[in-house]
Amino acid sequence: MKRKSIVKKKNFILILGILISAAFPLGVVATVLGAVNENTPIMVLGLVGLILSFFAIPFVWIAFGGLVTKSKIWYSIVKRGITDVNTLANIFNLQPQAVTNVIKNLISKNYLDYTLLYKKIESEIKQTNIKCFNCGAVLKENENEYFCEYCFSKFKKTQY
Repeated sequence: MKRKSIVKKKNFILILGILISAAFPLGVVATVLGAVNENTPIMVLGLVGLILSFFAIPFVWIAFGGLVTKSKIWYSIVKRGITDVNTLANIFNLQPQAVTNVIKNLISKNYLDYTLLYKKIESEIKQTNIKCFNCGAVLKENENEYFCEYCFSKFKKTQY
């Protein structure tokens, strides 16, 4: 399945917001000119544009603001490789739970591939050193167990 582009959607909402915002003063002008010149269709068209844009402007710009935050978090994950929720929360001055909710939303809306996060987290886990319970030395990995070269302890991988 092809990934959706959050950047394209953000740009679409931006253009829509600009057009709807421009429709408001144009609706005022059309209403006034239609009333002054006794041109009822122009006046009605101006009123319809005025009323629709008046009520639509807040919704469009609120949607755009939400997409800006989501696209910044998406960019940080996909392009910059930041996968830690706490790091993302600090960067964007958000609570970690809010960042988690944004990531879940990005995944559910098909903007972000969860396997991308899983692979990065999995590689980070593999890079961390697992230490011996007995002596604290770094364990060596065999096929189905970890082995300590210092105290000769063996641990099954299921124990970690």
